[in-house]
Amino acid sequence: PYLRSYFKTLKQLSVDHVQEVMANPEEYIRISSDPEKLKEYEAKRAKAYEVLVPMIEYSFDHHDGQTLQPENYEDQPKGKNGKLDKEESSIFFANFVAEGALFAEAMTAASMTVAMQMGLKQAAEEGSDAKKRKTKLSQAGIERALGRLEGRLQRMQQDYAKHKDKRDAAAFRVIDTNRDGKIGKKEFVDALTPGTAVNQEFLKALGMDPKVGLKEVTKA
Repeated sequence: PYLRSYFKTLKQLSVDHVQEVMANPEEYIRISSDPEKLKEYEAKRAKAYEVLVPMIEYSFDHHDGQTLQPENYEDQPKGKNGKLDKEESSIFFANFVAEGALFAEAMTAASMTVAMQMGLKQAAEEGSDAKKRKTKLSQAGIERALGRLEGRLQRMQQDYAKHKDKRDAAAFRVIDTNRDGKIGKKEFVDALTPGTAVNQEFLKALGMDPKVGLKEVTKA
C-alpha cells in the first residue's frame, strides 16, 4: 500500500510541476538562465519531494524482516533490524517493478519532468521560442506520450523479470553506498527520492530509466 501511495503522489507532483511550467514557460526559461534563481528553483523542487519520505520509510519498514520463504517464517523469523539484506531487498525490488499501471503513470510523469527541465535549459541557452516548447508539452501531447510509453514500460518490466537476479544485484550495489552489505533506511530514502543522482542510478539498474521516455514525451 505504501508503494501505491508513493507512485500516486510522485505522479501528481510531476504533473503539477509540468502544468505550472506550461502556464508560464517564459518565466521558467528566465529561471533556467539565471544560476541563482535556478538554484532556488531546484531547492523548491527538492522541498516538494519531502512529502514522499514518510511513504518511503513505511515501505522500508514493511520490507524489513520479510523472507522469500514465508512458509518458514514462523519457525525462523528474521525480525526487523533496521536494515534490508539482499533477500529483503529482492522482495522490495520485485514489488517496486510489479506496480504496473501506477509505475507506468509515475514513469510518464517523471519523463515529462525530465523533458521539461532539459527543454527549459536548452531554450535558455539557444533562445528558443517558448511557445513552441509549450505546444510540444500540451495536454494532448502528454496523453499521446502516455500511450506510447505503455508498451515500452511493459517491455521494461518483462526484461526485469527475465534478468531479475542481475537487475536486483545492480540495484543493491547502487543503494548500498557504504558497502556494508545491507541497505539502511537513509540509503533507501535517498534511492527513492526523485532528483537525486542515486535515484537515477537506481532506476537505471532496474532497467527503468525515466530518460528512455524522453523522446516519446517530446515527440510531436
